Amino acid sequence: AEIPQRIAAVPIVGGLSPALARRFQELTTCLLEGFVAFPINLGRFSGYGRALRAKRELSVLIRELLAHPEGKERSVVGDLAATSADSAAFSEAEIMDTVITLIFAGQATTSEVLPPLVYELATRPDWARRIAAEPYRFEQVEGDGTTVRFVREVLRHYPPEVLIQRQRRTCPLSLGEHGTVPAGYNIMVNFGDAMWRMGKDFNPDRWDHDTTRDLCLSFGGSTPHSCVGRGIAMLELQLFARILCREYDVQVVDATWARNWQYGGLLFGFKDGLRLKVFKKQAQD
Repeated sequence: AEIPQRIAAVPIVGGLSPALARRFQELTTCLLEGFVAFPINLGRFSGYGRALRAKRELSVLIRELLAHPEGKERSVVGDLAATSADSAAFSEAEIMDTVITLIFAGQATTSEVLPPLVYELATRPDWARRIAAEPYRFEQVEGDGTTVRFVREVLRHYPPEVLIQRQRRTCPLSLGEHGTVPAGYNIMVNFGDAMWRMGKDFNPDRWDHDTTRDLCLSFGGSTPHSCVGRGIAMLELQLFARILCREYDVQVVDATWARNWQYGGLLFGFKDGLRLKVFKKQAQD
């Protein structure tokens, strides 16, 4: 989990000193642990309480970043605080909520996708060579290159969000010819089924413009509720893939697939994590 944590933090806190950036990462870990903890506030003696304390300290760090113009220019926080021709600057509370959302999208989601991404890259050398040939510089977050197609296909086979639960609290929700969901009832959306029904083959070239627009549901896709952190997650995954393919050789040691009992056995994952051997490539003269 440390790799996606460090990747997610860089664009958010680019203007902080190294010591404060490390503290930011520690606080985000507390936030993530508090997200799945039982909601009892016992201060530092409970995961939920530590998350609340971490959120308060994060607010202090964000205010410190906003107070230094040179730091604002190199961070997501600075971008959110800037006034544009189309909209006003975010308030401190809005910046805080957005940063937390980006943390979850950039760390939690990326943590789920990195093991299968590494596995597929390690077992598909032809694709790895094509990805290694692409530059580190991005003209678009989701363009039409080899890396983005490969990442989309990995997300199709291993969607980070298979089931998403929502609740319609205020009024009934019409599903057209499929009926109506009464107010107060839970709605369970199955993203995984739509992805898996496209077939068992691994074919990144399937992701042309039309397919991506209509069927790429991993972060909400073309639905009205597309994930606000989709861009940063896709950028992280592509950059990681290019660095891995260009600078390292990877061998899979153990890729046993098993039920993930952390989620009640409903989902599957690599048993005890994906075990690898990683070698730094020799520099070419």
